[in-house]
Amino acid sequence: MFSRMQERATISEINSIQETNIVNENVLEDNELTIYEAPAISADVDLVPVISDVSDNNYMLQYIENNYENKQLNRQFLFANYPYQYDPEFWYNFLQNNISLTTDYRYIELSMIRRVIEINHNPMDKWFGITNTRLQNIFNIEKDFVVQYYALGIIGIILVFVPYFIIIGVFAYDTIKKKFKNLTVQNLLAGITIVFLFGISYMSGNLLNSLSFIIYFALPFVILQKR
Repeated sequence: MFSRMQERATISEINSIQETNIVNENVLEDNELTIYEAPAISADVDLVPVISDVSDNNYMLQYIENNYENKQLNRQFLFANYPYQYDPEFWYNFLQNNISLTTDYRYIELSMIRRVIEINHNPMDKWFGITNTRLQNIFNIEKDFVVQYYALGIIGIILVFVPYFIIIGVFAYDTIKKKFKNLTVQNLLAGITIVFLFGISYMSGNLLNSLSFIIYFALPFVILQKR
């Protein structure tokens, strides 16, 4: 039985592996290997399956090198973002997934971050996050709200987003209380803009961390506050 890695590498160690992979990424040689027939994985799998009947770490490394292209997995994830030499068990198990998942970039991004949190064994990660610096060092999740959750934790999410929803809630309550007398065209457009911007942020990502976007995003709230 393969013994799960218990110690996590430091960021400097990961960076060292990343640099080595970038230099040597074009000189990988194919190795002859008897392919292990993994159990069939349903296309509906939502979590990375765990396969524990592997006894050789080198076997997993060779399996990854010989099969990631067949699964159409982008080599950047394996060699730069989260090097497979650092955690071969994760990538070996991940490659048992259907191609629909191994080519789903957002699924891969979330899987890598979840794995880092899993092997970190720090209960505070849930409340305070793994920090934005560490998250960006692995990969920038292309989904606002989600990236803030993993980077800042539950407490960070509350501090960042609750003020926005308080302003919206107070305005909605005030509007109903005054029987929509304060609902001008300007206020209505500001409210619609806020809803659309939240939706765009969640779908596209990389907006709520941008200073230029936050300045623009604050304008509709200023309008609502001056109702």
